[in-house]
Amino acid sequence: QSLALCLLLLSFVHLCSQELYDLVDNEKEIARLTKDLEDTIKEIERATKMLNNQGFIARAPKQLVDKEKEKLANYSQLAEKIKSQIEELKNA
Repeated sequence: QSLALCLLLLSFVHLCSQELYDLVDNEKEIARLTKDLEDTIKEIERATKMLNNQGFIARAPKQLVDKEKEKLANYSQLAEKIKSQIEELKNA
């Protein structure tokens, strides 16, 4: 009977430690993703500022302007994906 109780207790401790480990991992991943999101937002701001600069638009080759528009679209999609991943981890 005490052996069964010990096994049950060990199973419970293992389960709790695994949940705590998962929680810590989630917190680390959320921190990493938050940093990635901050960097991505900076790139969005940079590209937006560049594309809102009429001098840049007027003087830059069309290829460069198009490339900046593409970067902005890609960074915007990436930011949304990162936000979604953060929300998923917060709700896990």
